[in-house]
Amino acid sequence: MVLQRLRHATIGLGLGLAALAVAGLLYDWLTDGRLGLIATPPAPLGTAPVAVVVAGENLWIPANLIRFSAERRAGAHDRLDLALLLPDLTGQTAETAPEFLRPARDGRLVFITIAPAGEALDTAQMLATIYQRYLDPATAPGPAGLIRQTFKPDTSYAGDELVFEPGSVHPFAARCFAESSGQPPVTCMRDVRLSGKLMATIRLPYRQLDTWSDLTERLDAILSGFRQPH
Repeated sequence: MVLQRLRHATIGLGLGLAALAVAGLLYDWLTDGRLGLIATPPAPLGTAPVAVVVAGENLWIPANLIRFSAERRAGAHDRLDLALLLPDLTGQTAETAPEFLRPARDGRLVFITIAPAGEALDTAQMLATIYQRYLDPATAPGPAGLIRQTFKPDTSYAGDELVFEPGSVHPFAARCFAESSGQPPVTCMRDVRLSGKLMATIRLPYRQLDTWSDLTERLDAILSGFRQPH
């Protein structure tokens, strides 16, 4: 009788441990993102600047603006990838972390890549020297006083359109593109030279062009701030 009870207790204990093991595996499976049913708490990112070097240029960039953890270390980098949440152009926090995982087409983020400029031209210079030969001569009004021109269908830019500020010596200019052929533009991209050695490639939602002047001014101030030690 005693042996039978011990046997039952042993079996019950084994089943209990097995159940705990299965529960642990299930929890791990749910939390690692494969099902996305249970979100693991995002690691909080500070706003303290990280001292980085790109193309020999010193930059001081708040950690929560840098997209990838491998780039949130001090020292030299080949490039830096940033993400800023609209409308305030703020970096990632524990509360806003889910917003930074949404697809770019949702239009909540501005992405910036800082990389060596080399001999590359910024978008305004490309408009003045290169793009004109690939653009259809016809123009159309764009958002907030901008001008729109589509690229010719027999060029490598076919399907894209150029949006630019008329009458400016160094105008706002961006190349905009759709997710699929025949659809309206979703994203715009513009290259801005930060210095003789650095270029910033900015990707912003097309719908944000309604506020392009204010947005450009604010982004220029943020980019300029990266070059000042904190």
